[in-house]
Amino acid sequence: MKHNPHIGSNVLEFLETTIPDTPEMQRIEQQELFRFNLTQTMRHLREQAGFTQAEVAAKLGLELDEIVQLESMNHPHPLEAILTYIQALGLDLDLSILHNGQPIAKLATACQQTRAEVG
Repeated sequence: MKHNPHIGSNVLEFLETTIPDTPEMQRIEQQELFRFNLTQTMRHLREQAGFTQAEVAAKLGLELDEIVQLESMNHPHPLEAILTYIQALGLDLDLSILHNGQPIAKLATACQQTRAEVG
């Protein structure tokens, strides 16, 4: 058996020397961190609202597996699915678009706006 030179070494140091620090890799890292934070927040909000995954699935007419996947960072998260999930918890969603850390546009869920406000 070959000796693995990385056993006992710092994994993060190893990754820093192995994975290039390019704009593409930085973007991927940001996306993964966002996906992690999103799924953690979704689970926390569901639990705080007192719902099980099965109850949310039933409310939305979905299979339990679909909610499990939505709460997993290993699956896609279409904005419409996130919005539906949030609304099933009795919550609303606001999104802000930032430029240099300053909000330049705010998007609110339709349930918070009238047609006149949207148009």
